[in-house]
Amino acid sequence: MKMPRSRDAIRIYNRRTGCLEIEKVPGRKWMQIGYGTFLGWILTRWFLCRRPLSRLYGCVQQHPFSRRKIRRFVDEHGIDLDEVQMPPQGFASFNDFFIRRLKPGARPLAADPAALISPADSRLQAFSIHAETRLTIKGTALSVPRLIASSEVADAFQGGCCLVFRLAPSDYHHFGCMDNGIQGPVRVLS
Repeated sequence: MKMPRSRDAIRIYNRRTGCLEIEKVPGRKWMQIGYGTFLGWILTRWFLCRRPLSRLYGCVQQHPFSRRKIRRFVDEHGIDLDEVQMPPQGFASFNDFFIRRLKPGARPLAADPAALISPADSRLQAFSIHAETRLTIKGTALSVPRLIASSEVADAFQGGCCLVFRLAPSDYHHFGCMDNGIQGPVRVLS
C-alpha cells in the first residue's frame, strides 16, 4: 500500500475549532521512508519494529537528557499544559511527558446518552464494513476478517461501521472506559 508523498498534506477536521487543519506528523520524513518505499518497509518490518531496538529507543527517551525535547514538542503540537498534571519538579524525561496524566475534569463526559464518547484522544476514521472493505494499518491493507483474525466474527459485523482511533504522538496516550464499559478479550495480531 502506498503512503502519501511527504508533500501531500493529511487534512483533519478539528472539532474544537470547526475547521479543517493540516496535521503535523512528527518524523513524517522517516515514516515516509519506512512505510512508503519497498526497501523501507522491509527494514521497518524486519529490523526497526523488533523488540531490542524498541527497548533501546525507550531507554533513550527515558534518559533525563531527553527532557530538552519537551518544550519544542509542546510548542509544535499545541499541547495545552494547563490540563496536564505536572510533577513538582517537572517531567524527568521525554517518556514521562509522553505518558503524562491529565488533571481531573480535563476530559468531561457528555451527558447525552446518545453521544459517542471516544476512548482516546485520537484521529477518527469511520468505514462501512463490507466484504471489500480494506483498512490500511501501518502501510498494509487488511481485510476486516484478517484484522479481527476471525472470518466468523467479521461476518457478524457486515453492513456495520468500523471506527479506527489513530493516536498521533502529540495525543494523550491513555485509554479511558466510559460509564460501565467492560474491556473484552485482547487479541494480538501478527
